[in-house]
Amino acid sequence: MRIVFFIPPPASPDHPLLGVASLVSIAVKMGHEVTVFDLNAILYSETYKEKNYWQKESFDCWSEPEYVRNITIYLREKIKCFAERQGSSPEVLAVHVNDTSKDIANICAHEFLKLYPNLKIVAGGPAFFNVPREVVSCGPYNAIICGEGETAFEEWLKNNGVNDRVMIHKNQLESLDDLPIPDFSKFPLDKYARKNVFPIETSRGCTNCCGFCNDVLMWGRRRNKSFLRLYKELELLSCKSRNIHISFCDSLINASKEEFKKLLQLLSGFNISWDGMVQVEGIDSEIADMMSVCGCKDVFIGVETFSRKFLKKINKAARTDNSVKVVQQLAKAGIKPSIGLIIGGYPFQSRSDFEHDLITIKNLAGCLKSVAVNPLCIPKGTFLWKQRDKFGLHHLDGPKGWKFWQGPNGFADIENRYSWCLEASEKLIEYGIQGSANYTHAVNYFKMIMGEARDYFVNQAH
Repeated sequence: MRIVFFIPPPASPDHPLLGVASLVSIAVKMGHEVTVFDLNAILYSETYKEKNYWQKESFDCWSEPEYVRNITIYLREKIKCFAERQGSSPEVLAVHVNDTSKDIANICAHEFLKLYPNLKIVAGGPAFFNVPREVVSCGPYNAIICGEGETAFEEWLKNNGVNDRVMIHKNQLESLDDLPIPDFSKFPLDKYARKNVFPIETSRGCTNCCGFCNDVLMWGRRRNKSFLRLYKELELLSCKSRNIHISFCDSLINASKEEFKKLLQLLSGFNISWDGMVQVEGIDSEIADMMSVCGCKDVFIGVETFSRKFLKKINKAARTDNSVKVVQQLAKAGIKPSIGLIIGGYPFQSRSDFEHDLITIKNLAGCLKSVAVNPLCIPKGTFLWKQRDKFGLHHLDGPKGWKFWQGPNGFADIENRYSWCLEASEKLIEYGIQGSANYTHAVNYFKMIMGEARDYFVNQAH
């Protein structure tokens, strides 16, 4: 069959999407004719909008009704141009969907159907990892793949696609070595923000169960690829160019100190640079030096807060007092880390906790690349979601309850939370912390989000 893998905006424009690359590999191996239409990367490269629209804090803009209406004509033109370049009509459209691209993905799927009425459409992606059965009614999809998609997608293709609306949810793979080696050859590699950057994963899942994180819900127990399998992937990627950079997509790549050492030893055999997400536990001066020697250029640490009380309340698995020390050790080794800062506000975080975080970040300014300021979000099914009665939380079940939850003080708790986010973003500008985060834009974003919160509860009331 002729299959088009379609990626609508917004998604990260940094590099090809790893999950889609795995599915491409499956389809090619089965003998199908494959094309990747990464409209997200194309729009980014053509500067359809300012680049900050592709920063995660701006992704919500793409799902606003007015924004969707304004972009619809442009999307239609892009799809029409794509169709005109195709020699034959596609038989399958495989759509990548995340939480903020649902509306745009649906519009684009309908546009494809106008051009190809007999097209079979299958959807999957982060938007469908944990969803109720009624989600099948969303969009003109013949099938929706929930959770890990490799096995389900392969079976769907073997059955030549199904015509009835179905939800496919296969059990998770026991061995990640059974995954196909990702195929990046079909992607528009010249369109991505970071050139010669390729994603890779050593594992799926996380050893921690932080109260606000749904990684465990998405991936289940942590599973690792063997080092032999990783060696094969790294060898294939390193043959592509002399200046390859690897971006690890794991929830964290150092779940075990000993396993991480082995990974670093493996990486030292390749002339590549890399980045990834790490936890504080297990990092010392020896590990930091090893990371630097074997090509580490950037790391992100989910510090979240330097307050032990706040960490305990949000059930953050990492409760070490070593966060400051690790940031300093990495910087000394030549790796300036980026860190995450969560703003919880009442009833989780006191004003003194918040001010302690700001003072600590100010003192670490020379060691940090950037700080990602995030309000505390509580996705459905997480530890904090289950503990909502204990903390007096309300409005968690609404469509935007995960970000507009209220504490005992009602809407004042939202105002408190986002005003502190705004204050933190302004302080980072004052501290001169530069890097990937656009703090001026973050200030504007947090001002905008307060208006959205008010409108949301007015609409909910009606």
